[in-house]
Amino acid sequence: MKLKMYSNIGYSIYVSTWRENIEALSSVYTEGASVFTSLHVPEENKNDFISESIEMIKTIKKIGYKVIADVSTRTLLNFNVSNLDELINMLELDVVRIDYGFTDEEINRIKSQCLIAINASTISETSLVKLINSHKNMIAVHNFYPRTDTGLDDEQFRGVNKMLCDNGLKVYAFIPGDINLRGPIFEGLPTIESHRRNSPYACFVDMDKNYSVAGIIVGDGILSDFENKLISNYRESGIISVPIVLDQNYKYLNGAVFSIREDSPYSLIRLKESREYSSFGEIIMNYNCIERKTGSLTIDNYKYARYSGEIQITKRDYGKDERVNVIGNVKDDYRLLLRSIRNRDKIKIIDI
Repeated sequence: MKLKMYSNIGYSIYVSTWRENIEALSSVYTEGASVFTSLHVPEENKNDFISESIEMIKTIKKIGYKVIADVSTRTLLNFNVSNLDELINMLELDVVRIDYGFTDEEINRIKSQCLIAINASTISETSLVKLINSHKNMIAVHNFYPRTDTGLDDEQFRGVNKMLCDNGLKVYAFIPGDINLRGPIFEGLPTIESHRRNSPYACFVDMDKNYSVAGIIVGDGILSDFENKLISNYRESGIISVPIVLDQNYKYLNGAVFSIREDSPYSLIRLKESREYSSFGEIIMNYNCIERKTGSLTIDNYKYARYSGEIQITKRDYGKDERVNVIGNVKDDYRLLLRSIRNRDKIKIIDI
C-alpha cells in the first residue's frame, strides 16, 4: 500500500547492540526509511569498533535503509582517516551528520555527493546561510537528549524548525522508544523534553502534526509491535487511534471510528456520529457521574435530553455533572495525543 504524505519513520542502531536488533530492524523496513547511528559514542569505542561499524552499515544498507551517521572529529581519529570524504567513502554513508568539532570551512570542503546533515538543535542562522551557499544537498537533524530536563522546549523547537524550513531544509528529530531504552541513563532519547516517558506513537503524531518535521527517528532503537502498528496505521490512513481504558459497560466502542465536530471548542473533543451511534432506543441511565479529569471519555445520559448519547473527550479538567457519565480514560502515556486532535480529524477508539 502506498503511504500518504505523513512524516517518515526511522530507527536507531548502535555498534554495541546491532547484532541483537538487526532482525527486528529488518522486519519493520518500509521504502525510503532511514537508520541513524552514532560513530563517536565514548562507551562504544571498543577494539573491534571499526570492523563492527563497517559490517553493521553494510548489513543495514543491504536491507534497504539509508544510513545517517553522526560523526565528530573523534570519529576521524577512531577510523584513522584525515577528512570527512575519506570516512564517507570508506563506510559508503548516505547521510553524514556533522556534530561537534568541525568548522564551517571543513564542512565546506566536503566533495562527496552524500547528504550533509547539520545539527538542527545548535546551528545559528548565520552559519546555516554560509553552508547553504556552499552545499545545496543538506538536511537538518536535531539532537536527542538522554538526561531528563535537558530536551528542547516545545516553542523553542517550533521556532528552530521554522527558521530551518524557511531556509529550505527538511528537518528530522527524535522520539523516545518504549522497549530497551538506551543507557547509560535509560530514560529515553527524545528531542523534545515533553515527549519523555510518553508513548512513541503519541510522540510521532505530535511531531507529524505540530512541528513541521519531514522525518522522525526512534532514538532508543526499535519499538514494540504495538507501537509500530499504531504508527503504521496512522501513516496509512491518517486516522488517530486513541488508546482508552474503557468501562466494562462500553467495550462495544472498541474499534469505533468517529469524526471530530467542526465546531468543537479547544478544550473538548465532540465526536460527531456518537448520538447516532448510540441511538438504538436504549435509555442511557446516569452512571459514574464523577469529576472529569483531562482525557476522560464521557457520554451524556438521559438527563441531557436530546444530547443523550453524545460522546466527548475532555482536554482539560471539568467538574462532575449528573447528566454526564464517565465511561473511560485516555491512558496516561497517550494523553499527548489530545494536543494533536483537531476539528474534522478522524479518531479510532482502541480499548487497552
